[in-house]
Amino acid sequence: MSLKTVVIGTLGLGVLITAVAILLSFTGGTDPTPDLIPTIVKLYQHKDNSVEKAKDITKIDEIVTDMDDTAITDAWLSMLDCLKEQCVPDDYFNFVMTVINEKSHKIKYSDLLTNILITQRYWGTENIVDFSKALTAANADIDALHNKAVSDKWTEIVACNGVCPEQNTLFFQLIQELYP
Repeated sequence: MSLKTVVIGTLGLGVLITAVAILLSFTGGTDPTPDLIPTIVKLYQHKDNSVEKAKDITKIDEIVTDMDDTAITDAWLSMLDCLKEQCVPDDYFNFVMTVINEKSHKIKYSDLLTNILITQRYWGTENIVDFSKALTAANADIDALHNKAVSDKWTEIVACNGVCPEQNTLFFQLIQELYP
């Protein structure tokens, strides 16, 4: 066997392996990551409906298991602990932030969502600079979306000015508008 035959055979094998890898990436199923954030929002919205809450918990558990990410799994286990009693809105927001921190490259609007969550977290606190930067960036990004439903929900949040009782619900509704 000549060197030329070996080289051509090796190159052919490399092309075949690459083609199979590309084919598998298209047919290997869909990535569950983009579904996680909307399902967390649904879990919050269904917190008082046992049947819907159970469906959301089941779906999140399947997604988290498929993702096989230690930080996200740990955040999910933390959520499960508080779900035994009653989670507070920050528990849900923290879970969303963990997902963004781990999988931002797979989540549409991850930078915007990060700024929205920082705004939510720091509104009315002493973290004026971080709050202001996040609010400014979120406002610009929302304007750039040219999405009336998102803009309207953001306007409600800004008008609330961090003091209305429905503030957290408005933030969850905004996230829901971003990920319908």
